[in-house]
Amino acid sequence: MNIFTCVFVVGTSIFITGIEYLKNEASYREAFDSLPEFRKEKARKMVQERSKRECVGAWILLRKALSSWGVCLDELQVKVNAFGKPEVPDVDNLFFNFSHSGERVLCCISERSVGCDVEQIKPSRLKVARAAFSPTEYEYLEAVPEGEDRDDLFFRIWTRKESYLKAIGTGFGTEPAKITVWPQAGRMHFYEKKLDGYRFCCCAESEAEPDWNEVKDG
Repeated sequence: MNIFTCVFVVGTSIFITGIEYLKNEASYREAFDSLPEFRKEKARKMVQERSKRECVGAWILLRKALSSWGVCLDELQVKVNAFGKPEVPDVDNLFFNFSHSGERVLCCISERSVGCDVEQIKPSRLKVARAAFSPTEYEYLEAVPEGEDRDDLFFRIWTRKESYLKAIGTGFGTEPAKITVWPQAGRMHFYEKKLDGYRFCCCAESEAEPDWNEVKDG
């Protein structure tokens, strides 16, 4: 039963964690057993062990993030919209999103629409950028010499784009090349961090500067 109807919190909170601890079989099993059945089923369908850890670790981080706002995830009626985004439509002023890449998980919660993305920085690919970036974004990227600076810009634009699409609720149901997030993206606000070879980005309607939280072991 959902006992929450409204959450009285202003702003946005961002949480980052590593999921290396889930390589331990006992830790993974304990975390897995605490998941709701639909999330367990999603983890079971994952083929790669790292994908299973990402799926489990994201939910554990979301639970801790919501707990910091005084909300119990296990008491919420979590639903998935037509584009696959988890949400709690029965609760006012509570929006969340999570993302995972490599051994990192990112979660953000806010009183207004929010989306996030984390990506491990790797060599950029102009072929991908040509298909997914707007002409303006591609022009910026192509102007940067090949190397670390271009790789970083590629993933900075990519994480902005994916977090924006998740914030508006459509994900890649909206053609990514048709929206421009670099250098700006209308009314939305981007909060970014580069850490340990990863790019983290939160896209939020809220103008309030978010607080960043690094969580140990999920």
